[in-house]
Amino acid sequence: MNIYVFLVLQCFICCRLLADSVTLPPATLDYPQIIAVDGVVFGATGNAGSNFISLPSYDAQDQPPSLLQEDKADARWAAGAWLQATEGRWSLTAGRGQREWYRGNQDAGQLWLDLHSDVPLSRSYAPEALVTRLQTDWVGVSYTAPASVGQVEGQLSLQVRLLQPRDLQMGEAIGTVSNNDVYTGMLKIISARSTEGASGWAIDTGANATLAPRLRASVMVEGIAGEINWRKVEVSDTYVVSPGVFTDADGFLHDFWIASGMRWSRQFTLKIDPIVTATLNYQNDPEISVIFRHEQGQNNVTLFITRPGKINTTVGISPQYGNCSVGFTGNDGGVVVSFDEWPGDHPRNLKLNLYMRLLKF
Repeated sequence: MNIYVFLVLQCFICCRLLADSVTLPPATLDYPQIIAVDGVVFGATGNAGSNFISLPSYDAQDQPPSLLQEDKADARWAAGAWLQATEGRWSLTAGRGQREWYRGNQDAGQLWLDLHSDVPLSRSYAPEALVTRLQTDWVGVSYTAPASVGQVEGQLSLQVRLLQPRDLQMGEAIGTVSNNDVYTGMLKIISARSTEGASGWAIDTGANATLAPRLRASVMVEGIAGEINWRKVEVSDTYVVSPGVFTDADGFLHDFWIASGMRWSRQFTLKIDPIVTATLNYQNDPEISVIFRHEQGQNNVTLFITRPGKINTTVGISPQYGNCSVGFTGNDGGVVVSFDEWPGDHPRNLKLNLYMRLLKF
């Protein structure tokens, strides 16, 4: 085969196997919050979850062997923090966030569990895993306008964000691991560590309306359109033989390994996958809210019950993950924590939402 045709095919195969879209770090809170219209607000949110490991990650010495029951292994975490200044219908926002996620087949998850247990590897594995990490800064400007349809009155909002990617790592590992700790297989990596030549944009939209005297509905879509561009990323397509393995963002590799393959640079573009949050809120005593959230290919529904007061007391439950939520909110700030087990009992899903009004106009 002509060498140039071979290089083109390898480049195409590598980039088709890895994702061609990405979910941005979170830039809004996802619970029924009360924030003053005018002022400067600090907001932050973070979440971590997995279907096969506990949080925080445990040490290798204190875990007995365990068997992965699920067909696939999934681990993810995301965090974002921002400042938002609002005056009238206009808002200006600046923030930073990071998102990481790991997805693999059953063997990839079982290998991770066995490597972090106190027993040696006892069989062969055929792991297939994808790892993605993205860090980005953003600045945005938004405008909110009143709107009505018949007797239904509400508001529409539009935000345009300029993105500055700071770090990108995308990797795929497909191979075998024998019981003598040798990894053999393919490793494909796309990486960009510099902000030079990297830029992006995203459009966020939102709407809320009063459907009945005490019934309100809202929907927010982060990244309804947008993309991130890198003028130059490093791409490697490698066949690896390793005398040992460990897990990190680059795959299952030991410090000493043998690899053969190709490395090249190219322009790279990722589309933005939207995050959708829809809320139905019945304003009574207590106040009841149902929140649907679609994020990173997963859907989640949470029921919140809030007792209004000078400081609102909120409790919630998310049946899909078995999460419970508890929080305290008000005009000047609030915090809501969600978990499926107490932090000392090795939870698999944790979430924190926080906001604080720093200045009132």
